[in-house]
Amino acid sequence: MKKLAVILVFLGTCFWSFAQDPAIIDDWYLLYTQGDLGDPQSVFDVDPPISPYMIIHQDLTFEGFAACNSFDGKFIYDDVNDLLVLDSFDHSNEPCNFASHTLFENSYFGYFGLGEPYEYFLNSNGELHMEFTTISGFEIVYWPEPILSNEDLSETYISIYPNPTYNILNLSIEGVSPQTIRLFSMSGQLLLFESDIKPSIDISALSPGIYFLDINTEVGPMVKKFIKK
Repeated sequence: MKKLAVILVFLGTCFWSFAQDPAIIDDWYLLYTQGDLGDPQSVFDVDPPISPYMIIHQDLTFEGFAACNSFDGKFIYDDVNDLLVLDSFDHSNEPCNFASHTLFENSYFGYFGLGEPYEYFLNSNGELHMEFTTISGFEIVYWPEPILSNEDLSETYISIYPNPTYNILNLSIEGVSPQTIRLFSMSGQLLLFESDIKPSIDISALSPGIYFLDINTEVGPMVKKFIKK
């Protein structure tokens, strides 16, 4: 397996060591993966839907769930080189009911290599996202908030259109009251924050690419992916 370097990137200009900033100790929800400089694979593209997560504890043990199997492990802090080293990793081997889930897990679990050094950086707010990046271009990006499942949305309807779009992104929201809307780039950069929710958003100034719209409601957040042409 290619050498891994885990970079915990939170946007900002002020960086601290792990001992000074415990932002990594949290619950993390998978947003997307990207393998070997290829195209990003959003968790929203997996059908039927999944909600992978990872919980990192104070002692650097972690646990989580992928598509149909759980996993756990432990990092060790190398204070000489200021690195995290993957000391242990294990996962269950229950057969998935869907080929798409099996393919996802085969790729996802491949990012964890025993004994590999993981480099990390944390910024001053520690609130946006956590990004695992290998030196050869592999990435896993997590969100700090749970993303609503189909069951959570049984009485709601949130859609964005057209998608892809050039200039205007329209919102259709029923069954919930949106409180705030945040627009993020693929790298996690906050590009827009709105508390005065309007039925459309002007995105004409954005560069072509993939973006995420985080819609916060009274029942929790929901993230929608869209493509700017």
